[in-house]
Amino acid sequence: MTRQRMVELLEIEKECVRRNACGECNRACHICDLLQDDTELHEMYEEVIALVKAQEPKPPVVKENSYGWKFYYCPSCGKEFYQNNKFSFCEKCGQAVKWE
Repeated sequence: MTRQRMVELLEIEKECVRRNACGECNRACHICDLLQDDTELHEMYEEVIALVKAQEPKPPVVKENSYGWKFYYCPSCGKEFYQNNKFSFCEKCGQAVKWE
């Protein structure tokens, strides 16, 4: 499913909720012009949830060498971060990084 289709489906669902909240809906979903395929909606929700979860900040992977030096790596792509530069996002893949 394309991102464009996911946005279209979310906009349709938003309009459905708006109509219901404003009292414009008679709850006859089977004849509504906004009715969508359940299978497609389920797929869209799964993909949107996965996209949102993927953007949640994750702590960096910490590895310590035999001298006690700590090295920090992106939890998604493995790019090394330098100790003194605590980025909010990985420069390579865009993963949000949680340092605390």
